[in-house]
Amino acid sequence: MRTNQISTIAALVIFAASTAVSATTVDFGELSAGESAGSAQFVSGAVSDTFSFTLTDPLVASIVIDSADLDPYFLIADFAALADSASIVFAFDAADNSYSFVGALDAGTYSFDVTGDATGIFGGQYLVAVGVTPIPLPAAFWLFSAALLMLRRKAS
Repeated sequence: MRTNQISTIAALVIFAASTAVSATTVDFGELSAGESAGSAQFVSGAVSDTFSFTLTDPLVASIVIDSADLDPYFLIADFAALADSASIVFAFDAADNSYSFVGALDAGTYSFDVTGDATGIFGGQYLVAVGVTPIPLPAAFWLFSAALLMLRRKAS
C-alpha cells in the first residue's frame, strides 16, 4: 500500500513538472546610453514571460529575443514576442526563430511579453538582450552648423 502512495505522488509531481507554466517577470531597471541588460531563460511547458525596462532619456534601443532551437532537446513552439507600446514593433526571423527591434524610443517604461510552448525533451531556452545608445544627430545638423560657422567667419 505504501509503495502505491509513493508511486502516485511521484507520478503527480512528474505530471505537474511536465505541464508547468513559465510566468517569469524580469525588470531590467533604468537603462542609460551605452548600457545593456540581458537574461537567459530555461523554460518548461507553456511560456508567458514579461520583460520591462525604463529609459530616462530618449535613446535608440536594440532588443533581441532569440530562441535556442536545438531540436529535439530545447525547442519552443509558437514562439512569439509582443510589446505593450506601438513604438516597438518586432521583426521576426523565421530561420533563427528570433525577434528583434532597433529604433528610437522616448523616455518611459517599456515592456514586452514572450510566449510559446516549450516542447523539447529538456524544455525550451531563449535569450533576451536590451541595449541602448544615444540618438545620433542627423547629417543635416552638422552641415548646417558648418555653414553657420562659415557665415560667422565671413561676418567677422
